[in-house]
Amino acid sequence: MTVADLYAVWHPTIAIKRGRRHGRKDGGAYVDFVWNKHLSPAFGGVELRRLTRQTVSAALSKISASGRTPMAIIAFKVLMQMMRWADKRNPYRRLLIDSDLLGMTEAEDVIVGDYDPRDSERARILSDIELPDLAARLKRSTMPERGKLLVKIMLGTGTRVGETVAMKREDIDLDAGVWNIPASDTKTGVAHTVYLSEFVKRQFAALFELAPPKGYLCPARGHKDRPVGETAITPNSVSTWLNLRQKDDIEPGIIPREEVGVLKLAGGRWTPHDLRRTAATTMQRLGADKAIVHRCLAHATDTKLDRTYLHHRYEVEMRDAWEKLGAHLDVLMGDPEPAAAGLPPMLEAA
Repeated sequence: MTVADLYAVWHPTIAIKRGRRHGRKDGGAYVDFVWNKHLSPAFGGVELRRLTRQTVSAALSKISASGRTPMAIIAFKVLMQMMRWADKRNPYRRLLIDSDLLGMTEAEDVIVGDYDPRDSERARILSDIELPDLAARLKRSTMPERGKLLVKIMLGTGTRVGETVAMKREDIDLDAGVWNIPASDTKTGVAHTVYLSEFVKRQFAALFELAPPKGYLCPARGHKDRPVGETAITPNSVSTWLNLRQKDDIEPGIIPREEVGVLKLAGGRWTPHDLRRTAATTMQRLGADKAIVHRCLAHATDTKLDRTYLHHRYEVEMRDAWEKLGAHLDVLMGDPEPAAAGLPPMLEAA
């Protein structure tokens, strides 16, 4: 039995979602990518009983030495998850009885040179100076209109890009100002309610004009196995739209020449997740308590005791946080009329 044989048995067990916290939303696609790109070429054909710590360390430390330490760590974690699964089940456990793999560590066997995982943590926040510039650049860009609206929706709600692209018309009640994100679309597997500010309502109203009469507000084009509209566009589509338009140089034909650098901001490259971070930080700056910000972001912070005894949902506080965020964005990114009222006090002071 080879390592690849084990992977073929193990991968379906993590790809299928079972209950709240088991399985992967992408069906194991990213794990498959890591396996095919880094692990399988290195030792997929090696007999499982002959796979050694030295062999694995040589392959993964080579990735780290090339400047891709975060990817080396991800590959290591995928391999270790598979090996821990195998070590609890026969016949794999018998094949691993003399193995030294489970004694591996990131620090000793994977990471080459000095590396602090905190160095790779992004802290990019779009400033109040950059947001009006972003609004003007979005207006000038020929990026798909729904992409422009998604940027503003993420800024105004703090939702994850995966949650945002998956939204359906029936999830949103503009009259009530509510967006109900089903548990199937959230990272935590728990349904989440977003209260919409006037700023965000306008973005949704514009998106409704572009979207089909029912189903996904951002439907994918479809392909031979899935008809148009059966699935939503992917988070990668949004990231690609934004990334390509922040580059200084790009091969001709990928995007129009006038789009090169059109979304580049003074503070450097930004991503969809930076919009979420910007929304959260702005809420905090506008006076929202940290615990309320976490709830607005749908962070799973409640303990079992909290879920049992504390049933207040903080709707009023969350709605207030989103309203203040929307009003702030309206001044910075809204129509010329509200912008003429002047900059927020915190920006004037800056």
